[in-house]
Amino acid sequence: MKIYLVNKDNITAEMSPLIRAHIAWDLFNPDFPGDVPRGYGKPMYTFSNWIWDEFGKVGGYINRNGANEVFVSVPKLSPAGKDFLVRLCSMWSDEIFLSEMSRRIYGLHLL
Repeated sequence: MKIYLVNKDNITAEMSPLIRAHIAWDLFNPDFPGDVPRGYGKPMYTFSNWIWDEFGKVGGYINRNGANEVFVSVPKLSPAGKDFLVRLCSMWSDEIFLSEMSRRIYGLHLL
């Protein structure tokens, strides 16, 4: 499964399935738009649990009906926010792309 991180302003109708992480980020972490708090990351637990459940619904290695591509809408991310999100996504995919740049930002090739 390939995961595309897409800026919330660049969402199109063809992007399906779409996980609307930009809305959840604002809902669960209103004090940190696109960023993660320094130090102990407890405020990010609810977001992490939510996105984990969403990935389980649309993809994954053992989901027979899982999508080959999943799009994740994101707010403008800080470097720490992007790192956090890529780490979460890497549990579900070995290929993660920044959609607006059409380049892979994470790739793990298993033998």
